[in-house]
Amino acid sequence: MEQIEKTYSEIHAILRKASVSQIGGFRPPDDRITSWFGGQGVGIEGETLPKYNGKDMFCLLQVKIDELPFIPSELGETKFLVVFFNRDAIPFDKPHGDGWLLREYKSLDGLRLLPPSTEPDIVKDLPIKWFLVDDDAPDWENAWDLVDLTPINEVDGADERFFNDYNRFVV
Repeated sequence: MEQIEKTYSEIHAILRKASVSQIGGFRPPDDRITSWFGGQGVGIEGETLPKYNGKDMFCLLQVKIDELPFIPSELGETKFLVVFFNRDAIPFDKPHGDGWLLREYKSLDGLRLLPPSTEPDIVKDLPIKWFLVDDDAPDWENAWDLVDLTPINEVDGADERFFNDYNRFVV
């Protein structure tokens, strides 16, 4: 049992803060230069929707970084992110620009709605609200990469605490 408690202490030490989204379910803001799932997308003067195989990509997600209650240090200089996807297939294991594209903006100055696509909508656009969690844990499979879970795994029922006591927001 002592080894199980030690393992749970190691898990507790790797809990982290995270920003978790609520997508839709509330009145959208008037300002579209905010976080949205779907929508028209934003860009700077002269930018248009990116194309893939001759078709407009669609805006899957846009994130206004200062809305996040927890901002990872890697995003410290970033003000806005926009993720675009192609309309034909989910680009699993494809490099940036091959069926998907991420645009990063270091300033909000000059951001505006992109011209709309003539292609049909792929996803319903919904506003995003962000919430802070300070105890996000890895899922069972990924936890093995961070902590040796053998002591928990070898005792029947010892894993119940892992599945019941820890929040996992990232899939």
